[in-house]
Amino acid sequence: MSESVDERRERLTGQVPEWYRAVMEPHDVETAFILGSYHMLQRGWVHASLARAWFAVAAENAPVDMAWRIADEYCRWGDPRQANKWMRYAIATEYRMRPGGVAVDPGTYALVIDHRGSAVGQDFGVQVVSADDDRATAALTAAALRFATVTADGRELGAGGNGTGGRDATPTSVSGPDPAPDGPTLSCDCGDLLVPLMARTMIGILAEEIRAAGLDGAEIRPRPGSRIRDGATPTLAHVGR
Repeated sequence: MSESVDERRERLTGQVPEWYRAVMEPHDVETAFILGSYHMLQRGWVHASLARAWFAVAAENAPVDMAWRIADEYCRWGDPRQANKWMRYAIATEYRMRPGGVAVDPGTYALVIDHRGSAVGQDFGVQVVSADDDRATAALTAAALRFATVTADGRELGAGGNGTGGRDATPTSVSGPDPAPDGPTLSCDCGDLLVPLMARTMIGILAEEIRAAGLDGAEIRPRPGSRIRDGATPTLAHVGR
């Protein structure tokens, strides 16, 4: 029998510093997030396990927004594998396919990880698969103009906006749309940025432009030849362990 949120919280409470317990309240997602971050920054597999558990507690009470924040936190502190897991979970949770809606492959905009487990970039290539390539191209064209103004922390600056660096950084360039057998593609050059929150905003923009183009039943997925493709639908139980 799986633990409830309250049972997990009670079990974990006994394993955290006394000064944290004083600020904990039932369903306090911010405290759970802070506890996850606290343990993530410590060394050893016990702390790593506790970080995953506390992040899962936070995500159970605020699934989508918190999942993206957790992915960003893992990126910032150097655990790209966990970041990818949380990004896939966030996408799968935020874009559950509905008839006539927009589906998103959980591997879209994934981090690229080398054989040592280090992130070497983020794959900012995307493809729209649909029954109407012309409408898909129109959606990508409109999205491209907006992508250029999305910051590392997920804000859209609007027409003429251009970030200066750090959390304000924006893509260096956006190229496409380009034709491809299954549907048009679009690519962004974001240098060495690892930015889940930028990815979230870009996916949201593209989904919005797909709907504005009157395109039903479209799928957003990694471009052909992407170095990462994972069509599995992750669950909270998977990312939280």
